[in-house]
Amino acid sequence: MIYLTEDDLKTDSRNRFIQESTGDFDKALENAEKRAIGKVKPYLRDLYDVEAIFDETAPIKDEALVDILVTLTLAKIHSRNSARKFNISKDDMEQVQKELDKIAAGKITLDLPKPTDDDGQVESTSIWGNLTNDDFYI
Repeated sequence: MIYLTEDDLKTDSRNRFIQESTGDFDKALENAEKRAIGKVKPYLRDLYDVEAIFDETAPIKDEALVDILVTLTLAKIHSRNSARKFNISKDDMEQVQKELDKIAAGKITLDLPKPTDDDGQVESTSIWGNLTNDDFYI
């Protein structure tokens, strides 16, 4: 697994449920985590350096992001269970979506590295424009 550990998953789900849901497919956990990361990256890309955050050799952890990824990963894993009695609740998924929207809007800041340019300076996301009206029209 790239970002999460098995202990992260076991915090929110019993090991037995995870093992029953993954069954005979060993890569189920890895694939579910990759899909969860793929869903989160677009929300983080404008504000954070996602390549550094999700680096396979040394990922940069933030507990809020870990919580979001655990919920998304467990939702994928538990949906594989044939009984489907261990699904993540709809409220949990709505909460994750609200948190991701707030992160993308900059209302929630994470302790993660910002994207940098070639000189190592943090890239600015400021927008500027010119509102002059040379013809004096309203």
